[in-house]
Amino acid sequence: ETNLVYRPASEGEWPKLHGKLSGVAMIDTDYQQVDLFQGMDRYLQERNVQLDMLFKKFDWTKCGSLEISELSNLLLDMMPAATEHECNYFRVMMNIVGAEERLSYQSFLQAMAESREAASYVTVQDPRLTALLRKVGERVRTKELDLMEIFYSFDMDCDDQLEMWEANSMLQSLLPTGTVKEKRILLSQVAQWDLNRDGRITFP
Repeated sequence: ETNLVYRPASEGEWPKLHGKLSGVAMIDTDYQQVDLFQGMDRYLQERNVQLDMLFKKFDWTKCGSLEISELSNLLLDMMPAATEHECNYFRVMMNIVGAEERLSYQSFLQAMAESREAASYVTVQDPRLTALLRKVGERVRTKELDLMEIFYSFDMDCDDQLEMWEANSMLQSLLPTGTVKEKRILLSQVAQWDLNRDGRITFP
């Protein structure tokens, strides 16, 4: 049991996280964790670090791009306390459609900008996020999809939870025609539901 509490949702819509139970008391109501990308942005500003120099530091082949698997090294250089789960989330957000093996600096910049923007949408529950969730809910209703069935169909290791890469695959199926930016916004929202910060979400 997760002790997470969700607000009721309309049919076909994902419930909205309300808080977490501790004994009989509700805590963390309207909980919002500090997003990884907001933390990275603060790091760059506080230390006056140039992102292009940091990128070049890990471009050991001097080809102007990084392998997706190498992105964790960049993150850990900025935030040494970043967990394995945060590194996984970072890599997924940088390669949201899963089609790239390497990321150019320009693609990296765009991914970072969109990820920071997505985090800001989630933090303030921007109307554009609400509209996007409604869009997903509408597709679920129109196609008469079963959210629980969809959730567990992407649970590849059958542990009743979705890791971020599994959650991203699920979102790709729920919004197949969505833009890359929209998919980053959705995954950023999903990451906020990870109250235990273990890199996994459970079905509401």
